[in-house]
Amino acid sequence: MTYSSVQLERLRPAELAAAMAKASVGYIPFGATEYHGRHNPVGLDSIKAHQLLIRLAERVGGAVAPPLFYGVGGGHTEFAWTWMVEPDALVSILLSTMLGLEKSGAEVIALMSGHYPNDGLFERLEKEFGEKGGRAKLVFMIDPMAFEREGEMCGDHASKWETSYLLALAPETVDMSRLQENDAGRPLSEFATPKPGAAGGWWFEKDPEHPFYGIAAAEGNLPTDASVELGREAVERVLSWAEGKVREALGE
Repeated sequence: MTYSSVQLERLRPAELAAAMAKASVGYIPFGATEYHGRHNPVGLDSIKAHQLLIRLAERVGGAVAPPLFYGVGGGHTEFAWTWMVEPDALVSILLSTMLGLEKSGAEVIALMSGHYPNDGLFERLEKEFGEKGGRAKLVFMIDPMAFEREGEMCGDHASKWETSYLLALAPETVDMSRLQENDAGRPLSEFATPKPGAAGGWWFEKDPEHPFYGIAAAEGNLPTDASVELGREAVERVLSWAEGKVREALGE
């Protein structure tokens, strides 16, 4: 396994000082522990955010805090290996990390959540950070923010786009063959492709026998449509957008 020179937890103080001298930015990746189909790891959201921020810090400078595998909301807790925490608990950890990064020299703190419902915490984090004396500029991000126009690449839950992200960012964690049959060996071809209730809508597969169990998909957005190429395209779009946000906060 290889590690990046921007991963905070693996750096000695002198190395951290050098990273912050390049750009005084601290990055915080967080997500959730949540079922993401048979083919993806349950830590997908946090892995995605962590890998995106590592690549961003390699471009801009700064240091990336260890990923948090905790999140709030989403409504998927009936699935195995899925749990959420109380908002107060997650906010407390994030605020401690934010204040610690500022104390260590971060003038900009960029938070990226790979779990989309966590964006409901952004306003509270900004408010409470200021109330605790925080002065660093804050940048809040989730990957769909990089896609503004209707019909562009966006997010989903364990389907084409999230799976493509991971195929590009952490391919060793994805097993696409698990989409071709269920746990009993029954092939995907024996199952009907679910249809959304309305044109352009989504469905969330809750039949445990279906190979797509636990996946939110739509027509034209199936997990079997995922590819490394799509993932690389989405990653580059997110990184270009995020780099602009961070450099703007730095006043560049």
